[in-house]
Amino acid sequence: MDNLFKYSDKTVVFVYFFVFGLSAIMLSFLISTFFTRAKTAVAVGTLSFLGAFFPYYTVNDEAVAMLLKVIASFLSPTAFALGSINFADYERAHVGLRWSNIWRGSSGVNFLVCLLMMLFDTLVYCVVGLYLDKS
Repeated sequence: MDNLFKYSDKTVVFVYFFVFGLSAIMLSFLISTFFTRAKTAVAVGTLSFLGAFFPYYTVNDEAVAMLLKVIASFLSPTAFALGSINFADYERAHVGLRWSNIWRGSSGVNFLVCLLMMLFDTLVYCVVGLYLDKS
């Protein structure tokens, strides 16, 4: 990890992956509420998780408006992928992501927005999953 995120603050890296992990768990929980059979839930959940990554390809362009990137980030894998671009850009520039520069844009997207969207996604997935689980 030290070579991969050589210049970035390790706490930023930890928080980023931790929030994505929480979001992935909540997305899995949300998807599991639609199924009674575990095998079906695993198959559909995996495909849904991978499918939630594909909007990244449509919004990963500096010409795409930030609003569209935020809308696409309602799917946490897309928000994660957009945030990863920031890590790559800052590491390539030998600067690294730090708490002092997470609000600055890179490649047409703001890392702080990606992080906040993953937190928001986690909350939405949890609330909707709990609601559907009670029904």
